[in-house]
Amino acid sequence: MTQPPPKEPTQTRRELASELVHSIMKDKSDQRDRERGQAQAQDQGAKRGRMRRVLVFGLLPAFLLLLGWNLTRGSTPPQVFTPAELDAGSRFKIFLAAQALKAYRDSAGAWPVSLDAVGFGGEGLTYEVVDTTYVIHSTIGGAPVSYRSGDDLQFFRDASQELMR
Repeated sequence: MTQPPPKEPTQTRRELASELVHSIMKDKSDQRDRERGQAQAQDQGAKRGRMRRVLVFGLLPAFLLLLGWNLTRGSTPPQVFTPAELDAGSRFKIFLAAQALKAYRDSAGAWPVSLDAVGFGGEGLTYEVVDTTYVIHSTIGGAPVSYRSGDDLQFFRDASQELMR
């Protein structure tokens, strides 16, 4: 067997040297970029650590102080509505229920069986039909209040003005 003749390099020595220098420079540049990326990652990790310390040592005591303050002041719940507002609200519910009952009778020809039929079930009102009339009862501030159909609704309607103040 004969060996093929040795191939002559297609590149000159000068081109090979230039390619080697270029490869070395590229490796150095890539290494420097990796080191910069690692340094940035370490800086971000340090920033996160500082942020955690701020959250733990700065905000946690503030939250604990607020919690303690709320617990010491939480002996009685705050009063949302005044007794006058509660009274006006109950009277206005009676007014609305009376209007709904009248509309139901006008459309169906009879009084409904319960306040649930007109959407006032569970509102703290009681309702009873007596012959051709009805009575709506409620307790306002411990005192019973009643409305009988046919009575003047002015007292109950005026509650809306008190609620708008």
